[in-house]
Amino acid sequence: GEVRDLVGVRLSYDRAHGNLKMCQPGLAKQIYNEAGVGRFVSAPLDAGIIVGADDGEEIHQAGQYRTLVGKAMYLARMARPDISCAVRYLTQSVPATTEQRWKTLMHLCRYMGTRAMAELTYGTTMTMPCTTEPQ
Repeated sequence: GEVRDLVGVRLSYDRAHGNLKMCQPGLAKQIYNEAGVGRFVSAPLDAGIIVGADDGEEIHQAGQYRTLVGKAMYLARMARPDISCAVRYLTQSVPATTEQRWKTLMHLCRYMGTRAMAELTYGTTMTMPCTTEPQ
């Protein structure tokens, strides 16, 4: 039979269209739950964020920040290119986590809770773009 789950990555095949869909809802939900955030959001980064701006004072949740950013990095590489820009921004401050970066991470965690079932679709031709779509 076909592989449906591989180390937490959910796989589905559409042989008629020649597509492979990958989804990793378990890790996305785990990140959301570990962050302990509430409401959902529709974008991985807040619209008002200014990349490279002075982020303010360092915070003391550096261990949790590193853990959540590390899990988000894995998720972005494996099945969620839609969060890669936000993750790249967050990784720039791992040694000196600031309040602004912490708020941005919590925003990303809320987004992952919103779109935990997003799928990455691969096609059989090189011209088909990869997309992430909710299930």
